[in-house]
Amino acid sequence: MNKKIAIVTGGTSGIGKATALALRGAGYTVYEFSRREAGVEGLHHIRADITDETQVRAAVQQVMDAEGQIDVVVNNAGFGISGAVEFTDTADAQRLFNADFFGMVRVNRAVIAHMRAAGRGRIVNLSSVAGPLPIPFQTYYSAAKAAVNAYTMALANELRPFGITVCAVQPGDIHTGFTAAREKTVTGDVKLKLYKGNLITASISSPCTLYSEDLVTFEESDYDQKDSQGFINLWGLPDTVLALREQHPEITVEAAIPCPTQADSWPETERQRYHGLVAACDMETMVSGSYSPSCMQRRDRYMVDHSMLLIAAFDGSAGGTRYTVEYALRQGIEIFDVSIPTE
Repeated sequence: MNKKIAIVTGGTSGIGKATALALRGAGYTVYEFSRREAGVEGLHHIRADITDETQVRAAVQQVMDAEGQIDVVVNNAGFGISGAVEFTDTADAQRLFNADFFGMVRVNRAVIAHMRAAGRGRIVNLSSVAGPLPIPFQTYYSAAKAAVNAYTMALANELRPFGITVCAVQPGDIHTGFTAAREKTVTGDVKLKLYKGNLITASISSPCTLYSEDLVTFEESDYDQKDSQGFINLWGLPDTVLALREQHPEITVEAAIPCPTQADSWPETERQRYHGLVAACDMETMVSGSYSPSCMQRRDRYMVDHSMLLIAAFDGSAGGTRYTVEYALRQGIEIFDVSIPTE
C-alpha cells in the first residue's frame, strides 16, 4: 500500500487540528508544525515557527528524512488582529503578514522542490471569506487573505506543469478559539450598518476612534459587533449584490418572489427592507399567484432552473436552503457555498 504524507501548519487547534485528524483518518501520515511544546495524539509533532525561515526548512527536511516524500501541505497557521486602521501599529500589521502570508510562502518554498522532483503534490492555503469580502476593523487580516488568494491563483498556474495542484479554502467564521485569540486594538462596543453594500460605523463607545455617530443617515440594523470582532452577516448580501450592479451596469437583478403575501407577517422594519430591495431590482417575477405550502419550493426551483451558479449559505440543516442545494445538485448546477458560523 502506498504511503501518503501530509504536513499541516497550526495543527494543534481549530481548523488545523480538525484537518490534520481528518487526513489521518483518510490514511495519511500527518506531521503538524506549531510553536507549541506538545502536539496532538496520533499526529507527528514538529515544533517550528513559520515566521522563521531556518526552522521551516529544518522541519520540512525532517519530514523528508523520515518519509522521503511530501504529498500534501495545508498552510493553516496564522492569527488575527482587529481594530481601526489609524490605531493599529504598522509593526502589528507586519507581524500579521509575516505569519498569515509570508509564513505560508516559507513553507511552500521549502516543499515545492521536493514535490517537483516527485512530479506530484497538493498545496492547500487557508484563506478566508474576508479576502473577497473585506471586513472593517479587520482590514489587515482581510488584506493578508486577499494576498493569499492572489498568490494561490498565480502559484497554481506556475506549478501545474509539474503535477502540483494549488488551491485556497475560504471559510467564514468557525466556532474555534481563533476569534477569542484575536489581538484587539479597539475597546468598547462597535455597531456597524450596511449602506449600499458597504459596512460603515453606526456607533462606537471606544475612546480610540475618529468616527462619529452623527454621520449615520439611516436606521440601525442587526449588526452589533463586540470589541470589533469580525463577522460577516449574510443579511447584507442582497445589498452587496445591488452595490455590485452599480459597478457592473451590464448585470440585471431579478427578484423571484414565491407569492404576493410573502412579507405580510414580517416585522415592520423587515417588510420595509424587503419592499425596498424588491423595488431596487431590475425585474420582479411572482412565481405563484397565491400562497400554498409548496410555493416556496416552487420559487427555489425557479431560481435554480434559471441559473448557471448557485450561491448558498448552507449550514447543513433541513429547510428551504437544503432543498434548493439538493435540487441544484440534481440539475448539475455549480454551487458556491458561503460558510456561516455555528455555535
